[in-house]
Amino acid sequence: MIKAAQLTAENLRIGYGKRTVIDQLTIQIPANKISVLIGPNGCGKSTLIRALTRLIPLKEGTVYLNGNQLSSYNSKDIAKLISILPQMLSAPEDLTVYDLVCRGRYPYRSFFQPLSAEDHQQVEWALKKTQMVPLANRKVADLSGGQRQRAWLATILAQHTEIVFLDEPTTYLDIPFQLEILDLLKELNEREGTTIVIVLHELNLAARYADYLFAMKKGRIITTGSASEVITKKNLKRIFQLESEIITDPIYNRPLIIPKSSVHSERIQ
Repeated sequence: MIKAAQLTAENLRIGYGKRTVIDQLTIQIPANKISVLIGPNGCGKSTLIRALTRLIPLKEGTVYLNGNQLSSYNSKDIAKLISILPQMLSAPEDLTVYDLVCRGRYPYRSFFQPLSAEDHQQVEWALKKTQMVPLANRKVADLSGGQRQRAWLATILAQHTEIVFLDEPTTYLDIPFQLEILDLLKELNEREGTTIVIVLHELNLAARYADYLFAMKKGRIITTGSASEVITKKNLKRIFQLESEIITDPIYNRPLIIPKSSVHSERIQ
């Protein structure tokens, strides 16, 4: 099991141009756990993970990696410790799946250095885990949305970092593949100790897979904790304007949400 890097942030203010999305947010990512960020569209989940991975600059505040400011690391060193699968991804038109996944090994070699035997082994493992071996020689541009998502996930797995961020990784996937991807991430966490941070919209999947939940609304973290602590009728009404019943999942012993209706924001106290 790898020793996970420690990632924390204090007093973050993040935004785009003059617009502030997140203001005075402090967070500590639990090491060696699966954390899931939930919240309404536009609440700042994607903005937060982009800032925590240095994809966008901070307006104020500090992100710390292993006790040192994230800004003090060069890009290659960060890429050996933190990987991210964002929502919007593109690849050169003629790039094959195998070549795409090989890009996950770039932090471990110089620009002109060929892949080592270890690099190829890691790439082949990632392709196998994501069931992309039969499509390894296909062009990424020719893949379906779900196949393309799995190819990018394989690239992240090949990067083999201690912390993995994923922004809605089940997008474009049907239910069996959603479960396979999340099971794979759970296996990676349990066997390797990888710290996983996921943005998910499907709340029942979030409740099933998360060790720790961060619930956000309007750029703030409203509540945190285990699934049973966060997934409550009161919180769902407050955060999502959703009337619901919560029962216990008979298989996984986690909260299971039965949606009833939406609630107009003016009715929420």
